[in-house]
Amino acid sequence: MAGLVAAYADRSRTPRLEYLPALAPDVEPALLAGGFTVEARLPMMVCRPADAVPQPIPDGIEVLVPETDEELTGLVTAQHEAFNQDGPADGAGIRRLLAAGGLAVLARDARTSEPAGAGVATAVHDGTTELAGLGVRERYRRWGIAAAITWELSRLAGRAGVTTAFLTPGGDVAERVYARVGYAGADEMLHISR
Repeated sequence: MAGLVAAYADRSRTPRLEYLPALAPDVEPALLAGGFTVEARLPMMVCRPADAVPQPIPDGIEVLVPETDEELTGLVTAQHEAFNQDGPADGAGIRRLLAAGGLAVLARDARTSEPAGAGVATAVHDGTTELAGLGVRERYRRWGIAAAITWELSRLAGRAGVTTAFLTPGGDVAERVYARVGYAGADEMLHISR
């Protein structure tokens, strides 16, 4: 336990894990005994990209892979607003994710190019990727944008060799959106920190 906490401290990071407790049932009691606190237990949903259900792109919206600095910044701006996060909207982290083999999708107003929503997927590892940061700005919600972003990321993941994509919905509404795209409950993801 001390080595784990020290490794995080050496990197100026908060000791935090996200994992499947069913695969390692002895880990959670040890972490709790070591001063960790459960942050959340989230459903984990999975989908084979080949089985994902195509979703329409809403009228007036375009969905694209961001390439320019403006598009990358727009992606981060959309995520920050969707998740009520502060901080600079810097696309450098997304550029690094893409360079490492990750995926990113930006949904924006087709007329004004205003960012509407976004999502990313981790670099493929053993045919697997995690979709994350799927969010839509408040004024664009309930248009079907989240489903379109999820579908496009799933489609791109399949083209990148992914056989299993997974995600953890933040609530019932998100869970229903992902289910429309073909994601189904598979397990529970534990978020725990100290």
